Amino acid sequence: MKPVLILLVMMMLGGCSTAKYVWTKSDFTEEQFKQDNYQCTQDKLYNACMEARGYEFVDSSKASTTGITSVTPELVISKVHPNSPADKAGIKIGDRIIAKNGTPLKSKAELKAMSKLQIGEKVEYTLVRNGKKFTVTLIAIPFSSLLK
Repeated sequence: MKPVLILLVMMMLGGCSTAKYVWTKSDFTEEQFKQDNYQCTQDKLYNACMEARGYEFVDSSKASTTGITSVTPELVISKVHPNSPADKAGIKIGDRIIAKNGTPLKSKAELKAMSKLQIGEKVEYTLVRNGKKFTVTLIAIPFSSLLK
C-alpha cells in the first residue's frame, strides 16, 4: 500500500470521544457534517446515504492524521488542528501545498487520491507561503490523540 496523506476532519458518532468507529471524509466542515448526518437520518438506508456523500466509516483506533483538516480546491490550507504535527511544524492557514513526498500536485483530486496514512508514517510536504517554498516532514498520529 503506498503512503498517502490524511486531510480529514473526524466526527465522532453522537459526539462521544470514546466511540469505536467514526465517519471520516476529506475536507468538510462540522456544519456540513451535521447537515449531511441530519439528511441521512431521514433516509432508511443511513449508511448508504452517508457513503454516497463521500463519508467512510472507520475504526477510530486506526484513524490517523497529520492535523491538516481542510484544503481548498487550489490546495490552500484552510484549517490546521491545534497541537497536531502540522501545527507544531509551523504550517499555517493560507499555506499552499505544491508537492507531497516530492510528487508535484496540481489539484485537490490528486491530493484526495492520496488521503490515508498509517499511524507513524512519514509524509513530506512542499508548501508555499508568501512566495517562498519550504518543506516539512510530518508523522501521522492517531486522530484520537487530538481529542484529549
